[in-house]
Amino acid sequence: NLHLFAVPPLPILNLGPPLEEGQGRTLAASCTAEGNPVPTVTWETEIRGVSNTQESSHSRSASVTSEFYVVPGRSMHGKALTCVVSHPGLQHLKRITHTLSVACRYLFSPSPGPPPCLVLL
Repeated sequence: NLHLFAVPPLPILNLGPPLEEGQGRTLAASCTAEGNPVPTVTWETEIRGVSNTQESSHSRSASVTSEFYVVPGRSMHGKALTCVVSHPGLQHLKRITHTLSVACRYLFSPSPGPPPCLVLL
């Protein structure tokens, strides 16, 4: 049997709205990949979050989009969020990494020393 694979292009990582401590569940990023058969999209990160994956088929290929949601907190600031795509047509996993930036709201500047995250005044 002959199996033809459409090698997927690099995944596309789209960032969600700016993350701010105190928000409820917020989209941190979404990752989309195309291919035939459908690629697998997963996330590598040490932060807690929930992913939601949707697939759609086209005439000769399919796409999959995975969204990663977090409840922003200062402990997430500076942490890596990596989209990982696997596909039979790829020799290696494809990865795109984004470093999270979580804003904090302070009524006044914190005491000396670097703030734990970006400060919005």
